[in-house]
Amino acid sequence: MRTAGGILLALTSCSGPAPAEEFGALMEDLQERVRALVEDSDAGRADAMQRGLARIRTLAEAARAIGRLRDEARREELESQFALFLDVRLPELEAAARDGEAGPALASRLQRSCRACHDAFKE
Repeated sequence: MRTAGGILLALTSCSGPAPAEEFGALMEDLQERVRALVEDSDAGRADAMQRGLARIRTLAEAARAIGRLRDEARREELESQFALFLDVRLPELEAAARDGEAGPALASRLQRSCRACHDAFKE
């Protein structure tokens, strides 16, 4: 099995591109967006951070849509992690960025959110 961003990929098969590869590519793109957001936060580029968070949302939603794990319990756990991130954590970060709280603290909060899921799905 392959990992993307430290997350175990044991996805079911379906028609079209292999879900594991597609999921892995999305997670790698997410990692790049998080790195870019950290750079934007260090430079105080609030507008770039807002755009970066919007892109992160799009990528995470796409990954959530294809992140079907074979094991039902793990699938439910992954779905709950995506729900927490997309429905709670990311809106908090988006609101903070809109309110001018863009900066290293915001980037650190995003990284902690990512780490929680990565820790839950390490090999």
